[in-house]
Amino acid sequence: MNNLHIINKIIKSVFEQHYNPDGGGLDNPRNKWIINLALISHQWFDVVTLQFTKIVIHNNSSIKTLSLITKHLEQRQSPYSILQQPITEIRFESMDQQRYIDKISSNFINTQFTSKILKSLYNQPKLESLLLIDSDSILADLDKNSDNSIISNSIKKLVYSTSLQNSNLTQYANLIKRLPGLECIYLYCEGGFTGIDDLIELFARGTSIQDYQINFGGLPGPKRLIGQLIDSPNAHMVKKLQTSGISITVGDAIDIFSKLKNLESFNVPINYYNLEFTRKEPFTTLSTTIGQHKCIKELFLYEHHNPTGDIVDEKIKWCVDAHLRAALADIFVSKTTIELLSIDELPSQVVSSPDLFDNLKQQDNLQVVKISNGSLDNTGIDFLSKTLMVNNSIYFVSLQNNNLSNERALAQVLSTSTSIKELDISGNSFIGTEILLSIIKNNKLNSLTCNSDNFSAEAKSLYNNVINNPNTLSNLTHHVCFNKNDSYLRFFQ
Repeated sequence: MNNLHIINKIIKSVFEQHYNPDGGGLDNPRNKWIINLALISHQWFDVVTLQFTKIVIHNNSSIKTLSLITKHLEQRQSPYSILQQPITEIRFESMDQQRYIDKISSNFINTQFTSKILKSLYNQPKLESLLLIDSDSILADLDKNSDNSIISNSIKKLVYSTSLQNSNLTQYANLIKRLPGLECIYLYCEGGFTGIDDLIELFARGTSIQDYQINFGGLPGPKRLIGQLIDSPNAHMVKKLQTSGISITVGDAIDIFSKLKNLESFNVPINYYNLEFTRKEPFTTLSTTIGQHKCIKELFLYEHHNPTGDIVDEKIKWCVDAHLRAALADIFVSKTTIELLSIDELPSQVVSSPDLFDNLKQQDNLQVVKISNGSLDNTGIDFLSKTLMVNNSIYFVSLQNNNLSNERALAQVLSTSTSIKELDISGNSFIGTEILLSIIKNNKLNSLTCNSDNFSAEAKSLYNNVINNPNTLSNLTHHVCFNKNDSYLRFFQ
């Protein structure tokens, strides 16, 4: 039987068993991993890796595999082993879950292999990444055997993702203290947590971390975490700040951009409709602070969703929308350093502003524009198209999930643009004919993502022609066309 067919069935089965649609979406590393696994299934045997520098230790890793890994980490491997290169990444996966293979040997494995692997972390000079995915037991073991000694100067990235109802952030903070060269942390708490004060205290004292990615899932996170971070003595080192579950106000955002002088990426939800900030002045200050920031390259703007579901008074909403509409345009009134602009789930009446898109015409550092999830309407796409006709630095455009139907202006841009290389127009109501004809005529696009729900018969024929005849679009190397009736099973057909 065809080996590819066998592996295809296996991965499909794994996907169906382990993907959790309600567990944080793509913010959940476990979901992202299983999706990536599914997507590469068809190319599984096309690539053979001769040198392994990353290892995964799973709760169902066999004794033979663990033995091989242990020998390699202790530098006792055979000269013929496929593990010859220094390990750069160790990933502990689902170590908290019950083993399904070798059940009798669980205790043996824990005592003979896990402890040895943890001790070997001290002697890995090239180890750069340590990932703990649903492996709180490993975190606890590291903390239990802690004598406050440095684990490794080489580890730059620490990922901790947990689904426990009471994850121990004190142990997490203790681990960070033992990694003096740490530059990036990714924290994902799907359930509850304890020990948050220890993490806040650590951030207040200052760390070597430059990249903070903190996601509390659907839980409310403490705003003090950000407050202590931006007031810490090492605030000047912070380059990336991405959080979820932590609500900040317009005033907090002003503090972030004022105090984090070297910030390059901002991705924090803002509660624009906070009753304390309904005047115009804070919004004006925010736009000026962002626009004049010397280092910001990636700007993600989206509204914080109140978990209590409180309804904002219509008069307050109208007032804030007007201030936000003006502020969004004023960010770009002068040339900025921004290379990526992502606007998500903001009201379309705020974003679909001629002033905003007129100002974007002069932003020659801007390369990526993402306006998604109801943030753009059919009037706004006309304004955007005029910008794309003028600004030749933008190569990636995503208009995902805006339910747009006005395609003529966009089609005109695509028929002549030499700069746009990647386009995502999925989740809209385009008929598709004009857009596809323009793309075929110009033949400059490298990547296209769309949906065919409202495609005309002519558009579907054009798309099929593109798929079946590579010469039609010789530069197109990636294409995906969704339909509302599609499911993940389409990847296994």
